[in-house]
Amino acid sequence: MYQCCVLCNRIYHWSCLKQLQCYKEEDKINIDAQSDWRCPACHDLSLDKKEVRSHVSQHELLKVTWSPTWEPKKLLHSWASLWQMIYEAKQIAPPLDEGLENLKRQGFCTSINHSRWKSTVGKEIRSKACFNMQPANPHVDITHMGHYEVWIRTVDLVRLKDDIVQNRSPLINVTHKASLPKLYEARACIYKPGGKCIGMTTHERFHLLRERFHEAQNNGLHRNMSSPVQCLASEIAGLL
Repeated sequence: MYQCCVLCNRIYHWSCLKQLQCYKEEDKINIDAQSDWRCPACHDLSLDKKEVRSHVSQHELLKVTWSPTWEPKKLLHSWASLWQMIYEAKQIAPPLDEGLENLKRQGFCTSINHSRWKSTVGKEIRSKACFNMQPANPHVDITHMGHYEVWIRTVDLVRLKDDIVQNRSPLINVTHKASLPKLYEARACIYKPGGKCIGMTTHERFHLLRERFHEAQNNGLHRNMSSPVQCLASEIAGLL
């Protein structure tokens, strides 16, 4: 690659310069030895024109992007030197550290004491294991609904009895028998828009809160509130 020293921001391949008939193959040695090589467009410019050329070139830069295309197979034979280029590319020896891991090639130690550098990217375990930072409770959680909701349902919960908590013994023997916990039910579950249960209450308390909500709504108490009231479920969620 040859870059013009006039700061016109033009770079040429040697093969392009030969196709333009600007140079011959025997001129390559002399061009490589030059430290102030000028492109064909700037070769015959005067000092004043060089300054103008350098200023103008800053406003004519082009960004070229290549998109993948499907070409017919016959184009493989249209470039006579294609297979020669492929052969030369294959003759380049691979780097000596090609068989090492990426971290070792960068100079990091991958021993057991430096396990913080170990990564599972690209490993088979990534397709088999899934870690959910907000796991769902299959007993109470529901699918994503997009808004607050209250569901009346039966959920069995476990709670130790009061006498078990007070007289709890670490050993189970003939005198100290195991006591089963008490099962109780919570019938009203309050859900976030994402379907996560954020709290439960009895259906009696839920009906009481619903009656008070509709009573305040019918009396116009919600009109002058600075934060507008959305719905019953969101207001109960705010009390939790």
